[in-house]
Amino acid sequence: YYLMVYRMSFAKVIRKNLRHYQFVKLPPKNLALESFWSTFYEEKELENNDESFEWFLKASTVGNVILKESNKNLDQHKILHVGSGTSELGPWLEKNGSEVFVTNVDFDQISCQQMSKRFPSQSWICCSIGSKEQPISWDNSFDIVVDKGTLDAVLFGGLDSTVKYAVGIERVLKNNGIIFQLTDEEPDTRLELLRCIFPLSDWNVSCQPLNDGDECKDHFCYKIWRKSNVF
Repeated sequence: YYLMVYRMSFAKVIRKNLRHYQFVKLPPKNLALESFWSTFYEEKELENNDESFEWFLKASTVGNVILKESNKNLDQHKILHVGSGTSELGPWLEKNGSEVFVTNVDFDQISCQQMSKRFPSQSWICCSIGSKEQPISWDNSFDIVVDKGTLDAVLFGGLDSTVKYAVGIERVLKNNGIIFQLTDEEPDTRLELLRCIFPLSDWNVSCQPLNDGDECKDHFCYKIWRKSNVF
């Protein structure tokens, strides 16, 4: 019961904090739609079924950041890779990390099917984060949530899309868990947004510029974690 009340309050605070944002008033939609990504991956499949799409930043670049930062806090890493698409980040993390177990999730069925064939030893789940299809067994079970550009697409759906996503992410995170959000959005704007979604009363939000060559120029890793156990 307490968890239900907490999450209702969490969603209410997000709605209140984000109401003045332009993307809430006039959401552009396309990148948040399942139909957009179905068409995108259908076209990619026709071009080359074995080619990954990383959106930005190589899997190894992101993977090294996550392993470096998380090893300070955790002995074992149960990771949820959200908006996985056809990124090879999940397979890279399991191959290069110690005691790393990755679940990849995306609302696009085509990309999940493609990656299941390419990497059958990994878990590829087709569902929308925060939806009724999100497994209850995931609640409070992941040490790390990795978001590589996924929130950037979610914001195109406006307030409802953003609230649903944030609540879904909060649900799966362990009390001492960490969210890594990677984007090219600069701190001047993204930190304010993240602090509206994850209020400073309960959460820590930090930003680390990525400095590994030209690929990482103007890209950032935002780290989000609870200030204390809230339940």
